Amino acid sequence: MDDVLFSLFVPTRNRAHTAAILIREVLTFLPGDCELVVQDCGTDGELAPRIADLMSDPRMRYEHTELVPMTENWNRGMKRCRGEYVSIIGDDDAISRKIGRVARWAKANNIEALTWPNIFSARYYWPGASTPERAGTYNMYRYTGAVQKYSSAERLEKAVRVVGHMGDEVRGLPCVYHGLVKRSLVERMQRRPGAYFEGMIPDIYSQFFLATLVHDAWWVDYPVSTFGVSAKSNSGSLLSANATELRAFYAEYGEVDWPILSPIADGTFAYQAILEGLSRGLTSAGRADLLRQLDVARYYAQVIHYGKSARRANLIRYFRASSSLDRTPMQSAAQLVTTFARGVATRYFKAKRNPYVEEYEPLELVDRFRNVQDVAQLMGLQQRALDDLKVHGPWGKGVDTHSSAFDSQPG
Repeated sequence: MDDVLFSLFVPTRNRAHTAAILIREVLTFLPGDCELVVQDCGTDGELAPRIADLMSDPRMRYEHTELVPMTENWNRGMKRCRGEYVSIIGDDDAISRKIGRVARWAKANNIEALTWPNIFSARYYWPGASTPERAGTYNMYRYTGAVQKYSSAERLEKAVRVVGHMGDEVRGLPCVYHGLVKRSLVERMQRRPGAYFEGMIPDIYSQFFLATLVHDAWWVDYPVSTFGVSAKSNSGSLLSANATELRAFYAEYGEVDWPILSPIADGTFAYQAILEGLSRGLTSAGRADLLRQLDVARYYAQVIHYGKSARRANLIRYFRASSSLDRTPMQSAAQLVTTFARGVATRYFKAKRNPYVEEYEPLELVDRFRNVQDVAQLMGLQQRALDDLKVHGPWGKGVDTHSSAFDSQPG
């Protein structure tokens, strides 16, 4: 297929049930100038037989390899993407049926990076998810379809400064995972360290790296993609993983050379993941200078508070991390004590923090879908709800199709 406009990249591993449903549904509406790149490093051999009838579709590009770590699987799949624009979603996630129009609109307006709301409360929970009371549910919020241009550099600096708030600004950065970017930007990432993604959490790594490459980014108040949570989701299993489960995850990467800023994970994997990705991403991008803006005292105060069994070790790591940012032991101690005092006084440590971009979060709940069997059903329900609310986004009305008739339509 020549002149590929858009690549939807789905890395997958041993989740054949959810992956097959997603793949089959996407191919019902993905336009003919787009491709679906599936990179499978699973060991159970179940996915390929389930989608065997789809392998001849020119939009379908499936590859199975030996078992490799998640980051390597992402690197292998990204290398195969040919689209002018690219997005990555998980194998239990969902993508809007308007994605072809989104990509066409981005190209027509020469947009380098587009992001959209991805919030905890708007995740879809598959039947069988680890939280039974949420299984089969999805919260539908009121979106506007409005777009906003912002300075990537300004948002990056703020994201680094407030990452101790558990990343209130992190989800606003340009991203290829649940975002849309020009593939040329991802190729620039690859040329510097020799790989598209590094470390153990490639989505966070790429967010901070990409933010150094993009001048003006765009945000649209429209759910172009939706996070899914299934029984085997990485997000759910890693965030709640115990020490033994985390060691098994780390073991796939061999000897881990942790950045000096990273804490030890003990019930605080999200904190460790963000700092690992932030540190590696900015260092690979040649912007390690931005790390000096990090509120490391606030970050480690939370890590030490929540990670009880590793408190002593993380206290030592805190002083080492502070020293790497040219802060004296006296300054570091004073900042940590002040942060703890402020946190206790404001009940900060008892509050449930929202790790997403609060200023963009749509707050008005329109409906709560229940008994949603899979993402195929979800995508239909979600699109009908958006149409009923007359929310179309800047790309206008219409439904994607892979027929040739679509190619002649504007927008």
